[in-house]
Amino acid sequence: MKKFLLLFLTGLAFAGKIEIASIDAANSGVDTKTIEMLVRDAIVQKGETLTAEADRKLRVSLMPLGSSIIVYAEIENDGTIENSSKMKAENPDELDVVIERVVKAALANTASTETEEVATEEAVEAVEATEEAAE
Repeated sequence: MKKFLLLFLTGLAFAGKIEIASIDAANSGVDTKTIEMLVRDAIVQKGETLTAEADRKLRVSLMPLGSSIIVYAEIENDGTIENSSKMKAENPDELDVVIERVVKAALANTASTETEEVATEEAVEAVEATEEAAE
C-alpha cells in the first residue's frame, strides 16, 4: 500500500508543472490574448499546474494555411522536444476546440487524432438533415 501511495504522489508531482514558453499567433489574424486564455484553460483542464518557471515548457503556434489555421503545440523538457501535436482549424470559430485538443494531446504525449473530433458547422447540419429525413 505504501508503494502505491508513493507512486501515486510521485505521478502527481511530475505531471503538475508546466510553463508557457511562447504563444505565436502573429500571422493568424487572431487576438493573442484570446489564444493565451484558451491555452491556459486547456492546461488547467488537463490537470497541470501553470507556473512562471518549470522544466517542462509549452510552445504554441498558429499559422495560416489558405483559409485555415494550423495549431501546433510542443512540449520541451530540459532542451529536448518531448512531444508535439498539430491540427487544422477550418475557420477561427473552431479554434477553441482545436487549441484545447492540441494542447491536451501534447501534454498527454498522445496524438490529437486520439482526442474528440471537431464538429464543423457543415457536419452538424448534415447530421441534423439526416435526422430530420429519418423522422
